[in-house]
Amino acid sequence: MVVVVCGFLSTGLVPSLVRMIYITEVRMSQTGGKHEHIEAVRWEHRGSPDQTGESTVEEMIDWIENKEGFIHVRDGEGHDVPVRAVRPEGMRAYIRTSPDARTWKDDLLNLPRYGVKPGEVA
Repeated sequence: MVVVVCGFLSTGLVPSLVRMIYITEVRMSQTGGKHEHIEAVRWEHRGSPDQTGESTVEEMIDWIENKEGFIHVRDGEGHDVPVRAVRPEGMRAYIRTSPDARTWKDDLLNLPRYGVKPGEVA
């Protein structure tokens, strides 16, 4: 499977002043349904022009931590909720929403899924 990274996450095509995207869909691994099982995400930048793309969780974490990017999700009430990197000891890093860096929410798990369905071969 090939993951295409579009727009400003990997290519720097969008001016550096634009640093916020919204995750719109998640692709889960076949091994589970928790935050640590999110493999990749589809995202959009709402601007002029609008851009969409797909990135791995590792690319998203790098963008948050090393490239001063901001990632949000719209919750069920239409509020923007920040996406943050979680680095549990002894586990692979993953992403999760947190409005205040203390409270963790399940907004990513409530997004539509895409990609390989359980039981299908990639």
